[in-house]
Amino acid sequence: MVSFWSFLLSYPEVFLAIACFFCLSLFRLVRHCHKSDLPVNWPVIGMLPFLVRNLYQIHDSVTDMLREAGCTFRIIGPWFLNMSFLATCDPATVNHCFNTNFNNYPKGSEFAEMFDILGDGLLVADSASWEYQRRVAMQVFASRAFRSFSMSTITRKAGTVLLPFLDHMAKHGSQVELEGIFMRFSLDVSYSTVFATDLDCLSVSHPIPAFGQATKEVEEGMLFRHVVPPSLWKLLRMLKVGSEKKMADARVVIDKFIYEEIAKWKAQANKECQGDVLSMYMNWPMDPSMSEQQKTLFLRDTVVGFIFAGKDLIAVTLTWFFYMMCKHPHVEAKILEEIKALQSTTWPGNLSVFECDNLRPATYLQAALLETLR
Repeated sequence: MVSFWSFLLSYPEVFLAIACFFCLSLFRLVRHCHKSDLPVNWPVIGMLPFLVRNLYQIHDSVTDMLREAGCTFRIIGPWFLNMSFLATCDPATVNHCFNTNFNNYPKGSEFAEMFDILGDGLLVADSASWEYQRRVAMQVFASRAFRSFSMSTITRKAGTVLLPFLDHMAKHGSQVELEGIFMRFSLDVSYSTVFATDLDCLSVSHPIPAFGQATKEVEEGMLFRHVVPPSLWKLLRMLKVGSEKKMADARVVIDKFIYEEIAKWKAQANKECQGDVLSMYMNWPMDPSMSEQQKTLFLRDTVVGFIFAGKDLIAVTLTWFFYMMCKHPHVEAKILEEIKALQSTTWPGNLSVFECDNLRPATYLQAALLETLR
């Protein structure tokens, strides 16, 4: 027996091969006997094999897992990475966390650090700060001036930017990635809604502006932070390499654009509210104890959060909506039949424009959008 252990110690590669053989055999045995959609919690590595094996179909796999688990399940990562989390699709649980008992579930400092690009804005704020920012945002976004301005901005951008861009691509027989087009369009709309100025993200003769490229780098960096251990991305941030280096450079570009827009607004003679986010917040009575620098930083964090939230929400929803329409042409036909029956006004270029009130009877369209969001 002693000679056997001496042999293994003399040839560690043999010991490693035997250990790997037993681990793989155990993995195959459990996989063969385990007929459930729930992942196996392995020693040391947790449920990492389940995530890696189903990475190409992660949405379907997680859906099956939650269905069998009763809508809520704790996913355990490798013990040394501290990446365990709770997944849920139960409406009652979501309502409990985000509505009835929201104050009992703060986002926390780790969340704020991961989304440090957003500063102390509404998306990362907690407690009193969140309450104040939410109250202001609700009043701003519910105002008639903002709703009118945002509606006219979307209509103008769709008629003068998006459709001409798609027409140009169609005439030249160019292939386009719909998600990328909607991302650029929604960034254009968000920027114009915030600053009342055009970013021109969908120009056929100019490349994507530096601001647009910077937002893309930031989103990729934040996604990277979600899928790797915190210690890894913090190390990259400290060394200023990889995705963290790109994020830092992108933040400089974003801040440059935003602070220039704020300074431009302060320098203009007419400081009346135009309906855009910046002018409405500029005219909002802020805390008198705040210094000018604090007010500027508050504005910066507010508009950054709005741009990122608005851009992604519009783009992802539109992309999935048209994808679902392509998969279900009978639904598309019913929606077209429904909106053709509604009263509309005409935009230059024979573009039909629908007001929000005109679309209230379009129940089939609303149902399709809700299903897309789900």
